Amino acid sequence: MHRYKSQIMVILGLFLAILIAVIAFLGGVKVEVMITVNPPGGGQIEGEGRYSSGKEVTINAQPNEGYVFYEWIKKGERFAVSPNYSFKIWEKKDLEARFLTVDEVREKIIRVSVTPEAAGTVETEPYDAHASKIVLNAVPENSFEFRGWIIDGELIETKMVYVADIHKEKEIIARFEEIEE
Repeated sequence: MHRYKSQIMVILGLFLAILIAVIAFLGGVKVEVMITVNPPGGGQIEGEGRYSSGKEVTINAQPNEGYVFYEWIKKGERFAVSPNYSFKIWEKKDLEARFLTVDEVREKIIRVSVTPEAAGTVETEPYDAHASKIVLNAVPENSFEFRGWIIDGELIETKMVYVADIHKEKEIIARFEEIEE
């Protein structure tokens, strides 16, 4: 019996080596990345598909016109805020790319106002150079001039155009002053 035990071990070892070689030859175990766009029509995504387990995967989200990229969600939790994100894949991933309209950003995250009231307006649009930022443009009314951006109570910028990150709640006030004649 002892003699057969060592032969069985050799055969099992050979079988295991052949099995590993076949799996490696066929590309290993394949796992899937599935991405849902929320809301539908909010943007375009890249990176969905089937990958070999252990492979580096890059996902990318690009907002459609009028939208900004807000976050990546997995199992109901935020795991990244950058529109480009890389990770090693070991198991199936069901992900969500969440986009917001510029109006939603102004209503829910960045509160924008003008002082004094009716001295001007603030135009808001997505920032083309970064999918997760917006551009605020101060537009003074007649007899007023722009004096700066007050963010969370502190004057930080005096240019009429300000690029804001959308991932931190904040209050932004466009400060205008009446022109002395």
